Formats: sequence, structure tokens, C-alpha cells
Amino acid sequence: EAWCDEGRGGARSSHEYARTRERARRKANMERLTALRGLMRTRGLSAYVTTTQDAHLSEYVGEADKRREWLTGFTGSSGVAVVTDANALLWTDGRYYEQAARELAPGWKLVRGSEMGQKSVAEYLQSELPPGARVGVNPDTLSVATADKWDKILAKGRTDCCAPVSTRAQSAEPCTHCCSLEPLDVDLVDEIWAERPPRPNKPIFVHPDELTGRSVKDKLAALRAEMEAEGADCIVIAALDEIAWLLNLRGGDILYTPVFYSFLVVTHSRVVLMVDPEAIKPVEDVLGEIVGELELFGYNDRRAVLGRLDELIQGASLHESRPKSVRSTATSAADLPAVWIDPGACSLGVQLDCTANGAVRLLPRASPVVRAKAIKTAAELEGMREAHKLEGAAFCKFMAWLEERVLAGDTIDELETVSKLEEFREGNAAYRGPSFETISAYGSNASVIHYSPTEATSNTLGTDSLFLCDTGGQYENGTTDMTRTVCFGEPTAFQKRCFSLVLQGHVNVATAIVPQGVEPAKMDMLARLPLWSKGLDYDHGTSHGLGAALGVHEYPPLMFSSLPAPQLFKGRVSPTSMAADMVMSNEPGFYQPGKFGIRIESVMISRQCQDRLDYPEAYDAKQVWLDFETITVVPLQRKMIDPELLSPEATRWVDEYQAFCLETLRPLLADDPRALAWLEREAL
Repeated sequence: EAWCDEGRGGARSSHEYARTRERARRKANMERLTALRGLMRTRGLSAYVTTTQDAHLSEYVGEADKRREWLTGFTGSSGVAVVTDANALLWTDGRYYEQAARELAPGWKLVRGSEMGQKSVAEYLQSELPPGARVGVNPDTLSVATADKWDKILAKGRTDCCAPVSTRAQSAEPCTHCCSLEPLDVDLVDEIWAERPPRPNKPIFVHPDELTGRSVKDKLAALRAEMEAEGADCIVIAALDEIAWLLNLRGGDILYTPVFYSFLVVTHSRVVLMVDPEAIKPVEDVLGEIVGELELFGYNDRRAVLGRLDELIQGASLHESRPKSVRSTATSAADLPAVWIDPGACSLGVQLDCTANGAVRLLPRASPVVRAKAIKTAAELEGMREAHKLEGAAFCKFMAWLEERVLAGDTIDELETVSKLEEFREGNAAYRGPSFETISAYGSNASVIHYSPTEATSNTLGTDSLFLCDTGGQYENGTTDMTRTVCFGEPTAFQKRCFSLVLQGHVNVATAIVPQGVEPAKMDMLARLPLWSKGLDYDHGTSHGLGAALGVHEYPPLMFSSLPAPQLFKGRVSPTSMAADMVMSNEPGFYQPGKFGIRIESVMISRQCQDRLDYPEAYDAKQVWLDFETITVVPLQRKMIDPELLSPEATRWVDEYQAFCLETLRPLLADDPRALAWLEREAL
């Protein structure tokens, strides 16, 4: 059974139909903005903010949570919409500038959020709104950290007149001296979205221990040890991938990511899971046997459950009414039960639910599950290697088919390439679905960093430009992500130079040796230096982590030079630092707007390498050193490379990588002569 479904198809619209549809779109959007502004006036709000996230701060959200997309027309995975009485603005980052400019509905203005000197959302609102203005937000869609940061900016840093939004009483009167963030009890977009889709509740299934390499009991024991060390009586987890990883369960509620809607509370003796009762039913008995003291509640019971954490910690069953015997007798805040919450991964709404009755105190810490999930077990690493082999074989079959069709002069557009790639993947029994929406881009579309083809934008492939394909799959044993850029004709000298500079940066990262504990952002320059030397760059990160049969984007690690300095942790490892057995992408690129785009992306595993260093006796034996194993198995197109721009070390690495692809994939392509011939030609 597929973990996620992807709809396709539909006939091309005529020009007249397109014009009619655009007029209807304009009318609908103006009606939405008018209705939203009416609700804002009713509540006395000067502005309303709509983020991309759901109640779990997910990167990819379900159809019911695509509020920002419904309101603005912009379909990218990152962006914040702001509506005031006079303006409607969308902030997004450099990956989406061209896409947002194409997609934004009439009446909306694009704000290029990552450009130097550009005001942030909160800075803009603070500069535009008068003192005492209230900015409405759904607290479920904003992290605690972001909410407090915005609120501080809105208040111009003042703390003498009002407390941070995450800690001030919700019944408090709005400050008349400062602009302030106001958490609402409803989402105003939901109030005007008449045809909002229902939330799915697909069956949950077990992800077996032989694939995870670690049992639920072991994971819970390690988590409780971390809680003990930090003095936490319980931990509240809202991130869906953390819950799925911790319980060795998977689901199908969100496209591309095998997770299920839920919230989780873990104490030193019990586990409380808030989830749809029908979705959990197939694994309820198994989970109960594994976890021990398990209490199940409905997904919508979150507020009631989190409002009684003090009882849960003291051993009461939450299925019973609140008994007097377990009511808190603490005489000071320091004596209250301690609840661990990750302010970057839990929403403001979740925190407000936890503190509503004043019976607990918070321990704001990075979730220990995040780092534990990032450091893969031997079984997970082997599963990731196998998944990338299967992905590599499918992609080679696809490329051999595509090249043959294009060179024969057949009409193939970007949408057809997406469907055909899926066909080749679906030939493998371990395949469960795509890990994200495939970026299949030819010519000018490839300069849109996170472009995905539609009926209106799909280019026909040819031989006069470059084809960029960024794609990934979910397999039962792992998650993949890769990008290759090719030319079916003859690339220009400039395209070859750009490709070779990107490749040199790619090799710089792939061959790096770094100390364990280094922040990945410090490695970002390795990928950019070849481009920088020619005055070129790219407007996205160089690397992200990957989950093992989980999310295609996982943090840590994250390699991006514009990241802020890491928080210092006394006596503890920084939660964002590099360690052995992490899985991460390596994806530098270059994009010439309106012309072409280049990206080379492979997935790597970090591994200890001090036993392979040239001078081990010269180094501190306590220092662990890391190098990287590239596990993506798809050859690079030789004719795109200008050998004069590669260092001798990079040339050697490319030769060795091509040989690795040939040796690994040749047995898997024995039944496909066309693909095998393509592989043998490209890998030489």
C-alpha cells in the first residue's frame, strides 16, 4: 500500500478558459480578503498573520491546513501572509521568489524576505502599526520561539509594561503603549474557508524493529534518562516525525511524509497519545504491549489533556474526573511539576494549553528526540543505502527512456516526465510513494529553485537547454532525495563552466574531513567558494538532513551560511552540531533567471574516519573526525563537465564515483538493455 497518493492529469485549458478562470480567481481572492478584513474589524485587529504551518509546525501540511495557500494562491512550502486594512503581503525566501511572483493572487504583494535590508514580518508590522495595535494569529501555527521573537519586536523590546506572549495571561488587557501579538481561539481563515477539506485519519502501521534497529522500549528509556538529567517530570512532543520515530509507527496523513496526526506526552512511567481512535486501532494492542502504561485520547482532546499534566505526572488517570487528592500543593513556582517543551518545535498554542491552569512550570529545551532521530542506527543506514540503490536504478531507467524519446524528436513535457518516473519507481515492491513533489524543470523553469510543473507552466523538453530533475522516493527501508542536471544536446561553454563550478563545490563537501561537533553551517563555504571565485552564488542551503523512512527534510544537520550562531549549551553537545551516522544532502547549484538552472544533489552519510587519517599520531585521541560516504547512485553527465575547472582531486573523485555507480547499478539494470547501455556510456 502506498504511503502517499499523488493526483495527476487533466486536459490542457484553452486560452479562453484560462482567461475565464483568471477572472474568477481575481473575484474569489478579493472576496476572501474582504471577508477576512471584516472579521479583523469585528475583533479589533489591525493585522492578521497566516503562516504555512499546521499545529505540529510541519514543513509539508495536509490539505486542511493549507490556509496560506488558499488565501494567497502561493503553493510553496515556506511563506508568511500578512493582511492589514490597506495591504496584503507575502514573505518568502529566495527559493520561491520566481514561483511566488507567478502564483500570487491579485491584490497580494511579494516581499523578498531573504534579501539584505528587508524588514521581517514583525519589523514591518512594528513600523506600520500604531501603539496599542493588536496583531492576530492562530497560536497553533506559530512556534513559541517565533511568537516571543515577534512579540518582542512589536513591543520595541519593552518588558516594563507587558510580558512575552507565551507567558502573559490570556485574560490580560492589551497594552496601549506597544503593538502586541494576540493569540486567537479560532483561525480567521477557517472561518471564511467554506469548503475546507476534512482532516484525514489513515490507518497507522508498525515500522518494524529490523528496519529501525532500535526498539520503542529502548527509545523511551533513553528519553526518560534525558528527562531525569534535566529534572523534567514529563515531556510534550508535537512534531509528527518525532512521534512516529519514537513509537516506531508510520502513517499516511500528510502527502510525501509517512506520519499521522497526534500529540504525545511521556512521563517517567506513562505514555499518553492523542490520536484519531480509528487510525490507531490497527496497532493499538501491539503499541500497548510495547509501551506498558499507555493512555489513548482523541486528537481533539489536546487542550483537555495538556491542561491536566500535573495530574498525569502524579499518577492519576486522565480518563477520570480531576480528583482532589492529586491537585498541586506546591507553595512556589519552583516546586511545580516540570514540563519539557521545545520552544522551536512546539506551537504557542500547545504551550498555552500546558500552562492554562498554572499547575506546572516549563523547561524550555531543544527536544532530545530530534538529535536521537538524526543519528541513525546501523539498520537505518543500511536501509538508506538500499533505498538509494533502488532509486538509482529507477532513475537510470527513466533517464535512458527520456533521452531516447527527446533525441527521437518526440513531444515530451515536464508533467509527462513526472508520471513516467513514477512508473519506473512503482516497479519495485519496496516503493511507497514520492518523498516530495518532483521538480522536473526544463530551460527557464529550471531557474525557479523549487519549481514544480503544472498544466499552465509545463515546458516541452528539447536539446537547446538544460533539464533539471530534483526528486525523491519513500521506500519501506529509507527515504531518498537527489538532483541531476543534464543536456540532451550540446551545452554552451557558459553552462559547462557553471556546472563544473557547482560540481567542484559538491566535491569539496563530499571529500571534506571535519571534527565531530562542528556546526554544519561552517561547511557551507566549501560548496560556495568555487562559485564565489567567479562572482556567482545560489540562494538556498547546501544541505539538510534526511529521515529514515520519514521526512525528506530533517534538522539537524542543516548547512546554510546565513544561519545564526548556535546556542551555547553548558556541558552539553549543541543539538545542531555534526556527529557520525547522520544522513544529509549535498546540493550546491546555480540559477540564471529566465535561462536555466543547475543543481547537483547527492545524499551522504557522516562517518568516523580518524583511523584513516594520514597522521593519526599527531591528533588528540579524544577528538573524533568525520568524513562522508556518498550513497546516491546516479552518474554525472560527462559532457556537462569542463575538466579545466576541476582540481585533480575533484577529477579523481568524479572518476571513482562514476565507477561506483557502474559497479553498483549494473546488476540492477541487467533486465533493461536500454538503461544498462545508458549507464555504461554515462559512467565511463
